[in-house]
Parts: sequence; structure tokens; C-alpha cells
Amino acid sequence: MSLPDKYYGDLNRRATTKLLEQQGEINDLRARAEQAEAILRQQLDPYPCRYDHHGECQEHDRLADGTCMQARIRELLNATPKSTPAGDQR
Repeated sequence: MSLPDKYYGDLNRRATTKLLEQQGEINDLRARAEQAEAILRQQLDPYPCRYDHHGECQEHDRLADGTCMQARIRELLNATPKSTPAGDQR
């Protein structure tokens, strides 16, 4: 085996090892993001925001910055309520 072959073989092994490590980290982050998304979806209220004359939502809790928690969840999930719970006529 020539020196360049040995060098490039070692370089390929190190690069492959690094890529596999990074793929594992990506998979861990993806799993955590999926768990966070599932929690947010469970907290998503199907009812729309009702804003008062000050622009504050009267239907849902507010975050520390004054924004509606449900509006932020919808924004993060890029989702809108699809339907209300069966039998609930709010």
C-alpha cells in the first residue's frame, strides 16, 4: 500500500466516523424535536383567539412577552385548528 493510499484510507475512516457521530446527534435532536412537537400539539386549543381592543387575547393565557400562548404554538407548529371537540359547542 502506497503512502497516499494509506493517508486517504485513514482520512476516509476518520471522515466516516465523524459523519456517523454527527448522524447520531442529528437523530437525537430529531427525536427531541418530535417529542416537543407532540407536547405542543397536545396543548393546542382548537378554539380561536379572541382579541380585545388592546390586541390582547381574552381566550388564552399570555406568555411573559404578552403574546398569546396558543397563537405562538400555532405559529411554531404552522397549524390551525381543524375542528372543535365532538359535542362541544363553545
